[in-house]
Amino acid sequence: MNTLNEIINIVSSHGELLFDEPIEIRTHHSHIFTCYGLTVHEGLRLLDGQGEWWGPLSEDQQNGKLVINSIYQRLKAMELEAA
Repeated sequence: MNTLNEIINIVSSHGELLFDEPIEIRTHHSHIFTCYGLTVHEGLRLLDGQGEWWGPLSEDQQNGKLVINSIYQRLKAMELEAA
């Protein structure tokens, strides 16, 4: 199973994930996206600080794999696993 599918499984098993403390996700050239939540709706979507959902995220987008790996590392650090 690839990393994106693992993230989708984790998020799906918890329903919509809203973080008490936002997580920072590395995008590209050291840019940081502050993510306030994750949901699965026609793919993985990220919640920004303005309350807007961005996505769906895919591996073939520019820097998609970097973003996906960054999200995965944060979820693992939070010890979130699929139920």
